[in-house]
Amino acid sequence: MAATRYDAVLDFFASQTVFLTGSTGGLGGCILYKLVVTLKVAKVFVLVRHDAETARRKWAASMGIKADDVFASDRVVLLAGDCTKPRLGLSTQDYLTMQKSVSIIINASANINFNDPLDKLVASNCLSALEVAALGTAMPNLQRFVHISTAYVNTFLDDGLIKEKVYSFGNPESELRQVLRGETPERVRYHAWPYGYSKYLAEQLLVQRFSQLPLLIVRPSSLGPALDAPFPQYIPQASCPLSNMYARLMYPTGGVNTWHVPDGITSGSNILDEIPVDIVANMMLQHVCRGTAGAVHAGSELYILRTLDHFLADVDEHVPDEWRRKMARNVFTSDRSQKECKITRFYRVGTRDW
Repeated sequence: MAATRYDAVLDFFASQTVFLTGSTGGLGGCILYKLVVTLKVAKVFVLVRHDAETARRKWAASMGIKADDVFASDRVVLLAGDCTKPRLGLSTQDYLTMQKSVSIIINASANINFNDPLDKLVASNCLSALEVAALGTAMPNLQRFVHISTAYVNTFLDDGLIKEKVYSFGNPESELRQVLRGETPERVRYHAWPYGYSKYLAEQLLVQRFSQLPLLIVRPSSLGPALDAPFPQYIPQASCPLSNMYARLMYPTGGVNTWHVPDGITSGSNILDEIPVDIVANMMLQHVCRGTAGAVHAGSELYILRTLDHFLADVDEHVPDEWRRKMARNVFTSDRSQKECKITRFYRVGTRDW
């Protein structure tokens, strides 16, 4: 019998040694589960910021009993370190051990707090990625380097089609120096949030500084609850932005939520994409197996098209009856002089149409 495509993926990963960052996050935890339980990779080196026990508590909190399947494996090696420190804060022994054996790096570490200041976000999302990439250049057996970015890295572009490419503008090295001096580059104001800019800067510098690496950039849209793995509806609360938006919209604050509409539309008919976290993990791992290089997007809109109107209708349908009379009223306007409310300013993607 001919081998199936799934067999080919299993065969590929069975011989791989992976270095994974960001494993206690929503997507990182799902990737770890897939690598260990589903794909049964030869070994996974997992960077943990504090200690093994803290990491285990976080996995148990997010995965429940499914975390036991990860703990039971003898293929997981926890390494103490910190992505924001030189050489990731690894001990010399851990560094040399990984250097000789790692064939795949998956950098899923990220600070997704939109409220954090620019310098902190750049340290977490850009400088850390550069440190991981520098580590990869010293690995003679490295076959793939995966950097998890975001579909909203290009929020400085106009509404419309965003291609799977790295859009290069300005001088990222100069802009990084500005940030490190405590300054704010002019380009930051064109991004929806400093978070998006920090991820944009990381992409730019990875491409410029590490052209020799087999680089795959994965850009998920908003992460949503899992369809299947580790279990249906898995995702840590802080990793699910649209669920948090639901909660904020449902809260009985009264008043008006003013949404700026993209050009050419009069309501929330703009795309507001969300993709299950395990589908992102599956897609990324398939691209790793196939040797894909460059930037790839991970979104649901070609399969299940969701708009802001759909999300607002869900809020209206499911809000508790006792809150309904006190709900804020949503209005749409093309008049940019009208001030948006706090929710619409924070969830900037709700008023754009990429």
